[in-house]
Amino acid sequence: MTERKSLKMPPDKCKTIITDIIFITIGFICIFLYYIINKNSISDSLFISTSITGGTLVAMIFVSLFPRLDTDSQKMYENKSAIYPFLIVWTLLLLIIYCANKFFNLNNNTSNKLSWYSLLFIYIGITATLFIGRFFNIKLKYFNWRLTSRSFLLIFIVSIVENISRNIISKVLSAGIYPSSMFRLNSLNSLPIFLLNALFNAAYPGIFEEVLYRGFLISGLKGIGLSDEKCNVIQSIIFGIAHVMSWGAAPKAFILYTAAQAMAGYLLGKVYFKTKSLTPCILLHGLMNVI
Repeated sequence: MTERKSLKMPPDKCKTIITDIIFITIGFICIFLYYIINKNSISDSLFISTSITGGTLVAMIFVSLFPRLDTDSQKMYENKSAIYPFLIVWTLLLLIIYCANKFFNLNNNTSNKLSWYSLLFIYIGITATLFIGRFFNIKLKYFNWRLTSRSFLLIFIVSIVENISRNIISKVLSAGIYPSSMFRLNSLNSLPIFLLNALFNAAYPGIFEEVLYRGFLISGLKGIGLSDEKCNVIQSIIFGIAHVMSWGAAPKAFILYTAAQAMAGYLLGKVYFKTKSLTPCILLHGLMNVI
């Protein structure tokens, strides 16, 4: 008699799925509570929360189901010392954001008033702080920057899948309570502008945030022996918290809404663990910011 093959799911895969479900569920609850606190109706709050988390969930499932990439022989850079440049750069970032808000009223809501070259100067200055890693012998060349045709296909489809999923959920649940601009491919009527915006956002904050969170932080967390799931949860939460001050004088309850940023960070983390390279994450980051 021939033995039947076991259909049991590998423990690691099962653990990842459970972590994904718990993370998305908590994110949904946080966003829902944020809109309830801001005096939205229960139905509107449910609609908005489902729209935001639903698109991310579908994109996460797609990343998990995407055929295996040719990265199995590659190893992700792991070094517990990478925690130190992360902490220094992250602290500097929060200090810069605080001072910009406090003394210049400069945040995500007001940055459009600055000239492009002023913004470029600020962005280059912030990105340059990544070279602090050299003092701890953490050089950027140690990370994997490879971009394969399959990993490029993955991030392109993920960005479209997330957007389309939110659109579909939005259409199914209600007739446009949530701002439709969040769910359409901005500037597709002008493709060159769309591509330039994507590249600009890939350069900043793409390069800076991906090296900082998916590079330094995950490398450090892996270096001290944490699992992929724990690394991804921790880095995404810290990524979300860092955005609290980016919007100026936001209400205290706004910290609940950073769950949306945390879920974006979680998705980017899954892409990083899938591709083992920062470049796909940088490109996806740019696409997510302009779509």
